Amino acid sequence: MVVVDTTTMAHQALDAKESGRRALLSEFLRARRARLTSLEVGLPAGPRRRVSGLRREEVAVLADVGITWYTWLEQGRPIRMAPATLDRIADALRLDRHERAYLKSLVFFEPAATVWDLPIPERVAEVVRAYTAGPAIVRGPRWDVLVWNDVFAEVFGFPGSAADDRNGLRHAFLDARVRRLNVDWPAFARQLVASFRTEYAQHAGDEAFESLVDELRRESATFARLWREPTVLSSTEGRSLRLRHPTLGAIFYDTVNLLIPDVPHATVVLGTFAPAGSGAATVPEAKRTS
Repeated sequence: MVVVDTTTMAHQALDAKESGRRALLSEFLRARRARLTSLEVGLPAGPRRRVSGLRREEVAVLADVGITWYTWLEQGRPIRMAPATLDRIADALRLDRHERAYLKSLVFFEPAATVWDLPIPERVAEVVRAYTAGPAIVRGPRWDVLVWNDVFAEVFGFPGSAADDRNGLRHAFLDARVRRLNVDWPAFARQLVASFRTEYAQHAGDEAFESLVDELRRESATFARLWREPTVLSSTEGRSLRLRHPTLGAIFYDTVNLLIPDVPHATVVLGTFAPAGSGAATVPEAKRTS
């Protein structure tokens, strides 16, 4: 009989997530420091500079923290931080609200328990499937599409050729049809990656997340390039999309994301088509004019 030490496995999983979190924090702080200049933050330029952006000691001065302490923070060492200290570092690095939230999630890290087999309540699934005002899905934390309506399937050709693969990121970056649908694919792709990065931060080190990211970096040059840019956006805010469908014509719609209180791993994403006269056809209008 094989005895599995589940306690040891659980500790190893937590260690992997903690290591992943520290790597993300280090990468993010270095990137945000590099994008600023001394003149932008009111510091004298000084003599010849051998690094782009601010020096670590300059960030430490601006945030009123010790140079050694900030160096350890940027190196990903295990140190403690008060919320007020985090706010001063965010101010020093000129972070926007999305970046502040991301930094907070990395510093005050609470590894998310990823539950893959928790079923979506049937009442939620029924509402999503019956929704007709636009595309609608239930999305898991790894952006797997768990439930979808007919409009989503028709607009995005979902699921794709691999019926067993229902991951939204794979569908977006590895299916050429989705890239052709988006009027402004570069901007849409950047939004996708920046939003997913925020979700990923809660699961860094998780084998399922890491394998997905590794695959996308390997198979999509666009994803690989964007993943190297530590840009972040909220994963819970809606988006505006402009599409040009080969049979439905021009489509414009806004999305809103809704969290399910009793299913914390899932997000309902509802789309609403543009009203008549806005210059973009709804799906029924596109059908009538095709």
